[in-house]
Amino acid sequence: GTVGAVKAYRFDLVDVGREFLTQEFARRQLALALAAGAKNLSATQQAAASLLDVIDDFDALLSTDANFMFGRWRTEARSWGSSAQESDWLEFNARNQVTLWGPTGEIVDYATKAWGGLARSYFKPRWALLTQRVVEAVQQGKAFDQQAFDKEVLQQVELPWQNATDPYPDTPEADAIKVATSLYHKYVAAGTVLV
Repeated sequence: GTVGAVKAYRFDLVDVGREFLTQEFARRQLALALAAGAKNLSATQQAAASLLDVIDDFDALLSTDANFMFGRWRTEARSWGSSAQESDWLEFNARNQVTLWGPTGEIVDYATKAWGGLARSYFKPRWALLTQRVVEAVQQGKAFDQQAFDKEVLQQVELPWQNATDPYPDTPEADAIKVATSLYHKYVAAGTVLV
């Protein structure tokens, strides 16, 4: 067989790719902050879209290995319940632990995880709302209102997600090598990595 058939290799490929995309996200987050700080609307809009694109790629990569999937965590938590009500309660706690860590976000992201499913359903909506509010602030020539955003994201994204019980895949959705190769060509070979 080939090295691509080795589970440890595939795990490491996803893990290294996860770290690369985390760093790329940080670079694009900085680009957003600089564009917004310069009041450059076009650059702010471009940076916002670019940031959200990285989240999609992050989720796609993580969703190629069950070890990096929220669905596995959710399924395992629910399995301990002896009734639908108890399974829902256990799922709430599993979701809460990796997101708000308290009923209303007492320690937000304290035990966060880089998991497929979690990135697309929780983190992307948070970042989409944030980038929308940043773009609006630049358009209106106003300062970004962090306190208003914190209240809005809690009510519109975080609490609804935490209280949901929708299912998530707990088996890989695509091939890790194919996704990693595609991302390599998108970011590295195409020279779109921000430096």
